[in-house]
Amino acid sequence: MWDYVSGTVTCPKSTDNDYDKLTRMWNIANAKIITWINNSVESSIGIHLAKRYQINMDLREAKQGERSIQEFYSYLTELWDQLALMDPTELAKDRTYQKLWEEHKLVELLMALRDDFENLRSFMLHQSHLPTVSIIVNELLAKKTRLKSLHLMSYSGSS
Repeated sequence: MWDYVSGTVTCPKSTDNDYDKLTRMWNIANAKIITWINNSVESSIGIHLAKRYQINMDLREAKQGERSIQEFYSYLTELWDQLALMDPTELAKDRTYQKLWEEHKLVELLMALRDDFENLRSFMLHQSHLPTVSIIVNELLAKKTRLKSLHLMSYSGSS
C-alpha cells in the first residue's frame, strides 16, 4: 500500500506489455487504497468532531446546581482541558487565541453559577478588564467563606 501512496508504484506506461491488464489492476488497487484512506480519515474526523460537539454541549448545559465551587470548577476544567487537547498545537502558542479562550471560559463559568452569585457575576462581567478564571474562582471561594462566617455568626448570636 505504501508504495502506491509514496509513488514508488506508478501507473503502467502505454509501452508496457499487457498495458490494459496492468492498468486495470493498478486502477483497482489504487481505488482500494484511496477508499481505505478516505474511510479512515473521514471516520476519525467524524469522531473528533462528534466528541468536540458533545463537550461543547456539556459546557453549554453545565450549571453549578448543588455542586460546590471546587466541584463545579473541576468539572468545567476537565471539559475545557479535553477541548484544548483537540486544538491544533499552534493555537496554544497564539496569544490572541489564548486571551479569547480565557475570556470564553470566564463567561462560561460565571453564567453557569447559581443565582446566589448574581451580584458577583454582574460586577465581574462589567469590568473593563476581565479577570482570569483563577481570580474569579478565588473570589467565589472567598465569598462562600464570608457567607459561611456570617451564617455561623448569626446562628451563634441567635442562641
